[in-house]
Amino acid sequence: MKNDPIKKARTTAYRLLAKRARTVKQIQDTFQRQKIPVKVSEQVIDELLAAGYLDDSAYAQQFIEYQVTNKQRGPLWLRAALLRAGVERELINQALSAVFNPELEEILAEKYLTKICLKSNVSPQKAMRRLLSRGFSAQTARQVTAKIIGFSAGPE
Repeated sequence: MKNDPIKKARTTAYRLLAKRARTVKQIQDTFQRQKIPVKVSEQVIDELLAAGYLDDSAYAQQFIEYQVTNKQRGPLWLRAALLRAGVERELINQALSAVFNPELEEILAEKYLTKICLKSNVSPQKAMRRLLSRGFSAQTARQVTAKIIGFSAGPE
């Protein structure tokens, strides 16, 4: 395997994909770190795309569904994370619009804020910061903070 870069690249890719879905950029970055030649990298990635093992659109959809269901993340955080993972903006926009609407964003923000308020006494300002850091819009953060804590943080 040490002498065959194609075999090394395939083995690396399959090992990574066996754990969880990956983006094309994530696989490329791994190949680059392992100093796999660019031509070999492109060939293996083309094979993975043709076989359906790499699909940035499906990755974005699965990532959003997991983060929304388990982590109560807002659309701004999700967009940034997917951009870092190398997903194209158009695919991100499609995936987010398929899942997110203002009502869902508010429901997720309420669920998260209720959870953190149960653990400790949170000031309205800290609640706003926590919601903003999780990717919720400023408007949603204000509305939910006012609703849950009974505080209005500035004009709407």
